[in-house]
Amino acid sequence: MLSKKSERVKKIFTIGFILFISGIIFNKSLGLADTSEFLETISLPLIIFGVIMLITSNFFRGNEKI
Repeated sequence: MLSKKSERVKKIFTIGFILFISGIIFNKSLGLADTSEFLETISLPLIIFGVIMLITSNFFRGNEKI
C-alpha cells in the first residue's frame, strides 16, 4: 500500500512541476518574450494549477509503523 501512495505522490508532483514550469516559460514577463497570445493567456492558470498540485502532493502520507 505504501508503494501505491508513493507512486501517486510522484505522479502528482511530476505533473504539477511540469505545469508550473511550462506556465513560467510561456509567461511573457517571466519566460519567453515571443509567445502566442493563447500561450500568454494560459500561462497564469498553468502556474496556479501547478502550485496547487505541488501543495496537494504533500498531503498524501504513507503507512506509519508503530
